[in-house]
Amino acid sequence: MEYKSPIPLLRYANVDIGSVSNDALLKAQKRLLVELDLSGTNSLAIGQQSFTKDDILTLIESARETQFIRFHEWIHENPSLLKLISDGRADDSRILFSGKLRANPAFDSFRSFISPFLAQPLGKAIHQAFLKREFVKVDKLLQGADLIISAYYDETFTKLKHAIQALASEIKQMQTDASRFNPSHFDFVDTSFIRVLNNLPDDFEPLREQVVVALVNLAVTHGKKYQAFFANIHETLLLVKCRPATYQVIESNVKVAKQNAERGTQQSSGPSPFRIIFFILLILSFIMRTCH
Repeated sequence: MEYKSPIPLLRYANVDIGSVSNDALLKAQKRLLVELDLSGTNSLAIGQQSFTKDDILTLIESARETQFIRFHEWIHENPSLLKLISDGRADDSRILFSGKLRANPAFDSFRSFISPFLAQPLGKAIHQAFLKREFVKVDKLLQGADLIISAYYDETFTKLKHAIQALASEIKQMQTDASRFNPSHFDFVDTSFIRVLNNLPDDFEPLREQVVVALVNLAVTHGKKYQAFFANIHETLLLVKCRPATYQVIESNVKVAKQNAERGTQQSSGPSPFRIIFFILLILSFIMRTCH
């Protein structure tokens, strides 16, 4: 749903937004319609926006609802949020909207008001940023999840779910096909990526687990050849929210990686039978826990 605010119209018509009255709105409407008629065009340009006759009538009418005016003001007071729902673009700010709004008694009503406008652009922006591996931006945009009511949840997050599923599948394929594995493909596994995984909505937990398990299994498969690389990944994965069984495997792998580093590289001496047996038991244990 396209978002247009009455705020620019009211400010242009010199209406006091802090005390909107029916008389003031009627005068503003007449003035705006006259200017539109005199312009000889189908729309009235105000700032970077254009307003048709229907826009003017609809927005002035909506301004009669005091609470709606208040919500439009909240949006204008949060530039990143306004930019996102107005033109679908996410800026470089680290904050999508002020956390103070959550403490306002009208916050739930605001969520119902903004969700129809926010769902599509928010979902699209999150999906695109995730595909580009811009995880700092994804983390910021995920703040918008608090503004989406359940009726618009799927519209917002379905594409992101598909993207995470695709990522898990891609990692699994690299586990079975060594020719496709390239360590540089996993440079994105850093603290910003982990923050995104941890800040996903609650129903993303199975998908988060899929990605983490896939990375752990990939490390077990290729860890011998790329010890330092996977040691760093395991250290990063220690920060992720996951099941206790999964976390225990990550901790074990970190310990083994540190032991390998202390004992020297694999070229200096072959792996001991004890280490081979340990890894076999570790893999079997992880598979059994994952199946359960």
